[in-house]
Amino acid sequence: MSGDTCGVVTGAVLLIGLKYGTCDVNDRISKSRVYKCADIFIQKFQVRKSSTKCRELLGFDIKSYNHPGHDEIISRRCPEFVNTAMDIIEEIMRNEDGKIDQENKKETDAY
Repeated sequence: MSGDTCGVVTGAVLLIGLKYGTCDVNDRISKSRVYKCADIFIQKFQVRKSSTKCRELLGFDIKSYNHPGHDEIISRRCPEFVNTAMDIIEEIMRNEDGKIDQENKKETDAY
């Protein structure tokens, strides 16, 4: 734990990579989709929460266990960050899955 990027943000970007990524290093379409979705997520999270940095979101460095109210702040704030991230992820996935469905339909119709 370094206090830099919030774990919720890191987890959300990981989820995007798992959902839209690929093992094929030559698949530029998937790579582009992952980068675009991750950028969108980070931008939206920053707008809604004003930062993606743990220490800025919590108001203290998470490594400082002697901060007054440390546990209470984390217990109250972190679930709020998870809920925000889930709302953004759902929005991104609805949008991207809709695009993928349209792309697949176009390919199917072309045959």
